[in-house]
Amino acid sequence: MNGKILFFDFNNITNVEISDADIQAQYEKDKEEKYKKGPATRAKYLAFSEEPSDKDFEDVKRAAVEIRNRALAGESFKDLAVEYSDDPGSGQNGGSLGVFGKGQMVPEFEAAAFALKEGEISEPVRTNFGWHVILCERIVSAGDEPQIEASHILFRVEASEATKRMIEEKALDAQKLVRKKRLDEAGKELEIEPVDTDWVAHDAQHIPGIGQNRPMLSWMVKAKAKAVSELFRDQQNRYIVAQVTENKKTYYEDFEKVKLRIKYELERQKKIELTKPNAEAFFAQYSGEELFAKAEAEGWKVYDVNNFKRGNSVPGIGISEAFADGALALNDGQVSGLIHSEQGSFVILANERKRPDLEAFMADEAKQQEIRDKMENAAWNRWFTQMRKDAKIVDNRAQFGM
Repeated sequence: MNGKILFFDFNNITNVEISDADIQAQYEKDKEEKYKKGPATRAKYLAFSEEPSDKDFEDVKRAAVEIRNRALAGESFKDLAVEYSDDPGSGQNGGSLGVFGKGQMVPEFEAAAFALKEGEISEPVRTNFGWHVILCERIVSAGDEPQIEASHILFRVEASEATKRMIEEKALDAQKLVRKKRLDEAGKELEIEPVDTDWVAHDAQHIPGIGQNRPMLSWMVKAKAKAVSELFRDQQNRYIVAQVTENKKTYYEDFEKVKLRIKYELERQKKIELTKPNAEAFFAQYSGEELFAKAEAEGWKVYDVNNFKRGNSVPGIGISEAFADGALALNDGQVSGLIHSEQGSFVILANERKRPDLEAFMADEAKQQEIRDKMENAAWNRWFTQMRKDAKIVDNRAQFGM
């Protein structure tokens, strides 16, 4: 079908209030059907990143000082950048960063760069990226919006092997402490904030905050409450020490986590109900195509609908069986009645209604076979999905390093 939809936009109503009591009551009403989940495990963990130590920074700084001295002695800054810079973007371009203004670089870099005179080379500047030696090529503009053209040589700082060993030992010590004092207390003593995974379904593919980690997922499925994990490594290459807080066959989503979702849905439903009398009054006032001509002046929305088929999304309302039933019942030039649905109220105009050629379809054996194949594949996939859901599958890949 090609045509138009007159949508009585319920978002025109803004003075809707939903009380906390209404939200709580809706949560209790839907609790068993919508918010009951499981099986799942919840855990807390401490993360230990392989970040470089101050000693690692000081070791790299010596190299930065040496290269700066060579530049001060007359060697080409551009050639030194090509040879020594760890910045893949600017390094091969002689360290050039082009022209930039304030607010475009990290604060430490910016402060040092804009303090330089033309042709001056900075002392090594420390940022989260490492050490920078900066050359001010020229001052482009001053005043309220200063800009400079500059180059730099970056000396990236990474954790040394000694630092990595120290971090691993720290994580192992934390693991022992968690076994004695539990994770929250250990976190306080170590001054590390514990992270809650929230509920992780037993068939989940990733852990919030950690990502895909099959060994840890496998452990979470089997571990009982208060169990402490071995050391895991996550996708950020951090050491993870975890402790299970709950492992349940069923649980309910926390009210506080779904509260805003429920509030939004209750507000939407109330707006739709309050819009109905306004839509009925407008529909009673006009008829036929005049409805669409007058709609926008009255604050309603008109959308074009092109090549609509059942299952397609409709502007303003999304996928709607009520729209499909109404639209596909029309002939060319017809206007529907006022339709109230879960998505809102609307009227449909069918400019062109294309109907299937059943005789041609019955003669097209290849098309019939294609549809049969699709339906058989869909049925097989539903069967296989249900079989997987009902089967008791034990994931032992972690035992083989997979």
